[in-house]
Amino acid sequence: MLKRAALLIGTGCACCLAIVAAGLILSDRAARGNLINEVRLETGSEITVESFFEAAPEDASIVTDISGIDTMVPGTYPLVISYGGREEDVTLTISDTTAPEAVAVPQSIYIGTDIPEAEAFVTDLYDLSGNVTVDFETVPDKFSAGTVDVTIKVFDSYGNTNDVTSQLTVIDDQTGPEILGAKDLSYKVGEEFNLEEGITAVDDYDTEPEIYIDAYNCNFNKIGVYTLAYIAVDEAGNTTRQEVKLTVLPPEGEEFNDYVYQMADDILVGIKTKKKTKTAKAIFEYVHDNMTYDSSNFGASTPEEAAFIGFTTGTGNCYIYASCCKILLDRAGISSMFITRYPITTSGHFWLLVRLNGKWWHCDATPFMGHEGIYFMLIDSQLDQYHEFDPSKYPARSTTPSGMAVGACVGQAKDYSAVPVDEAAVAAAEGEVDTGGAFVATEYEDGDGAEEDDEEDEDGTDIGTDTTGTGTGTDSGSGNGTGTGEEVTPTPADTPAVTPDPTEPETTPEPVPEQTSSGEDGAAA
Repeated sequence: MLKRAALLIGTGCACCLAIVAAGLILSDRAARGNLINEVRLETGSEITVESFFEAAPEDASIVTDISGIDTMVPGTYPLVISYGGREEDVTLTISDTTAPEAVAVPQSIYIGTDIPEAEAFVTDLYDLSGNVTVDFETVPDKFSAGTVDVTIKVFDSYGNTNDVTSQLTVIDDQTGPEILGAKDLSYKVGEEFNLEEGITAVDDYDTEPEIYIDAYNCNFNKIGVYTLAYIAVDEAGNTTRQEVKLTVLPPEGEEFNDYVYQMADDILVGIKTKKKTKTAKAIFEYVHDNMTYDSSNFGASTPEEAAFIGFTTGTGNCYIYASCCKILLDRAGISSMFITRYPITTSGHFWLLVRLNGKWWHCDATPFMGHEGIYFMLIDSQLDQYHEFDPSKYPARSTTPSGMAVGACVGQAKDYSAVPVDEAAVAAAEGEVDTGGAFVATEYEDGDGAEEDDEEDEDGTDIGTDTTGTGTGTDSGSGNGTGTGEEVTPTPADTPAVTPDPTEPETTPEPVPEQTSSGEDGAAA
């Protein structure tokens, strides 16, 4: 019995051992079946033992020291894996198979200009390798206006590529910027000034066009009139140039007036005669023939400033024409005063009343369309529609035509005979007559009350001595008054506000404001 029992026990133990051994064999086979001998990881991935098993055993581990492996760099590494009391050789490959990422950025250019680099069409580039190349699939056409899709190829050093669709807009801009704020300038030597003040430029595409100033020919320390240019350039390369006149004046004070008077004296040397009426006529012809009409008074605020501009530039509006004549008349010792258009319909106008042969006459050097030459020694009834005025504000004019009249018009003048005289206004006008310190070269043979010997008298008869008017002052002929040399400026009641007619040239009714329109009523540009 005992032997039999021992046998049964021994047999049972052997069976148990066999079962355990079989289990271990099966477990080892299972672990070996789960083992992955060649493992491929994406760049940047963490290396773990689980990567080498479909179901890693609890005792599995990586025997090889992997601390020196840079997972950001592709490569192949042999490793040893331990599990179930045994070790197995495996291979680890780190590779980059992920394409770079990027966000599209649309671009725009002006037609014909350089296309931005491909990198400009994308942003927020990202790739695990950190090494990305950007290029065009096809370079877009820079000569065709419009917006087109642009394919940008983004690829890394391992051949991974991503196509990003961006856009290019080609702008056909042929229009230059508009310069704002440019105007004629006057500057007195020694004054501080800023040529950029108030100057801006706008463009249909470029939000900030560049502005340059061309003052190459300007001498800010030398009296004269210069051409200054403002230049605006947009991104497309379109350029706008606007020229203005820069008048450099002498410093404040008598020096300026003296300078202008000397200019007038130099002119008179060539045109003054021994006859006062001939000298006056020569003055109006000189100004008419040596100037070109311009609608601007270039900032002149006094007859001296206006004459300076006329003498130096040969351009100006009616105020500058009249001022040139007046300064020359003053220096020639011939009395004159400004007279202004009234009523003002679309624009004002200046001309002169000149005292010759003891009487006042209408004279004007400003050119007008349809009227050749000057207006000289005209009476009221010989004026045209451009020379309407308020007779109550001025001294009595001659009523008998002169034999020296030039530019007389027939049937166009108003009848001023019934207009009452405003004595105060006339006194003010006469008080502003000035001979400006007469230029003396020769004495006149005809006095203020005498007609010229070689001309007809007002009634067409041979002249003798006219005693109808005498002077009240003294000049190189016989003078006819004293005053400030300033022009007669209409009062507000005399100069109603009007809306300029864009079809007619225009001037301002007063000398001080700058002209803003194309010319004056009827004036020949």
